[in-house]
Amino acid sequence: MRVNHLYFSVLTVSLFFLGNICFAQTFSITTSIVGKGAITPSGHITVPAGGNQIFSITPRAGYRLSTLFVDGQIVAPTSTVRFVNVRENRSLTASFLRRTTRPNTIGTGTLFSQSAGQLTSFITQIFSISNLMPKPSVSANTFGGRITGIIQCTCTPGITQISVSPPKGGDFLLIPGSQVYDYGNISPGTWVLGDYSPSGVCVIRISDECVPKPTTGTIVKIGTS
Repeated sequence: MRVNHLYFSVLTVSLFFLGNICFAQTFSITTSIVGKGAITPSGHITVPAGGNQIFSITPRAGYRLSTLFVDGQIVAPTSTVRFVNVRENRSLTASFLRRTTRPNTIGTGTLFSQSAGQLTSFITQIFSISNLMPKPSVSANTFGGRITGIIQCTCTPGITQISVSPPKGGDFLLIPGSQVYDYGNISPGTWVLGDYSPSGVCVIRISDECVPKPTTGTIVKIGTS
């Protein structure tokens, strides 16, 4: 009986540790790039719960790091990104610009015609870093009208720009944190009403470059009729 009791005790302890090893929780950090450059390591990187991971950002010759996105939010460009105490799936996207002078246009109007270095200065002066990181705000303005168009902000994953006609129209960012009271569909032709905070910029891909497109603001909440 003592031998059997000892045997089962050892077996129970062994299975406990084996279970902890086999079923340890892990998360994924997914990397992606726009333009010519690299993130190292790249792809879907598995990180144990509570673990850390460092990434290196390297532009190709003739290119420079333009915009960096962590979990879909724009952060200050840097050559090294460190994720600390990972407790959920994360994402990292790097956008690279060519070091040349050429005009960039959106629709029929010219947005700017400056070098890559001047572009950074342009963004810093016209849009503060808080404006480049759209988040819902408690203090908001109202908007309302018919949806006339919807575009995807292709360089900012998960963010959409909605164009709304008068009486209180404009171009507004719909982000994961926006509250949506969807009685109808968020689609062209639908009448909508909501609140927005006056900040945010839609970053879209033109050719192999990411270009900022100014907006009226970021949607706090939106409802359809």
